[in-house]
Amino acid sequence: MLERLIHGQPTDPGRRHPAAPGLDPTGQLLTVVGTIQQTPLAVGDALQLARDTLEENMSLGTARPLAAIRQGELVLITTGTSPRTKVASLRAARQRTIDEHNIDVRYGVSVPSQGFASVQQAYREAALSLSYTSASRPIVSLEDLSSLECALIGATATTKAIIASKGNNLRALPDEDLAVAVETIRAFSDANLNVAKAAEQMHVHPNTVRYRLEHIATRAGHDPRTFTGLVELLCILEITDNDQQA
Repeated sequence: MLERLIHGQPTDPGRRHPAAPGLDPTGQLLTVVGTIQQTPLAVGDALQLARDTLEENMSLGTARPLAAIRQGELVLITTGTSPRTKVASLRAARQRTIDEHNIDVRYGVSVPSQGFASVQQAYREAALSLSYTSASRPIVSLEDLSSLECALIGATATTKAIIASKGNNLRALPDEDLAVAVETIRAFSDANLNVAKAAEQMHVHPNTVRYRLEHIATRAGHDPRTFTGLVELLCILEITDNDQQA
C-alpha cells in the first residue's frame, strides 16, 4: 500500500484500507521519512527496531500510523493533526532508539497534506526535509525551514549549479580559512549584521570580525557586509551544505 501511495497510484478514497485502518483516506495526514545514521546492528535490523519504536510513539489510542521499511529508509504516514505534537513524539522515539539500542535516526517531516492522494507530494517534502538534517538538527520539518531554505530546497539542478559556481573563490580558500569564513558568515547573519553581537557569539574581539569580513569580501568576491553579498554567501553555503549531506 505504501508503495502505491508514494508512486501516486490510485486507491479507493471512499474506504479505509485494511493495512492502515486508523488513517482517514481523505483526512489530514503527515508523512515522515527516516534514515539510520549510526547503529551497532545491521541496517535492516536497526530500521526494524526504529520502526517499532516510532509506530508505538506515534500511535493515538487505536489509531495506528502506517509504517514501512523501503530501500534503506523508514516511511511513516500518520494523522496530520497538531504537527508540533507529532514532532515531539518523533523526538521521544528517536531518543528511545538511542537510549535502548544505540541507534541514531534522522527524520524529515512533510507539511500536513490532505488524504491518500497527497502522499506522493508529502513523501517528496519529507525526503527533502531529511536532506537538511544534521547532527545538531536531527529532525527537520518542512514548515520549520527558513524562507531561504524553502526557496533553495526546490531549486532545479541548473539553479543549484549556478549558485554553487558563485562560491568557487570561497571554496578555494585553505581549509582552515574556509572554516573561519563560514563561521563568520553564519554568525554575522545570525547577529543581524551586528559586528559586536557576532563577536560575542564567536568569543572574539569586534575588530577580529571586521578583519574577517574584509578578508571574505576580498577573497570570496562577495561582501558579507552588504545585504546582497550576505544573501549570495548564505545561498552558496546552503547549497554546499545540502549537497554534502545528500
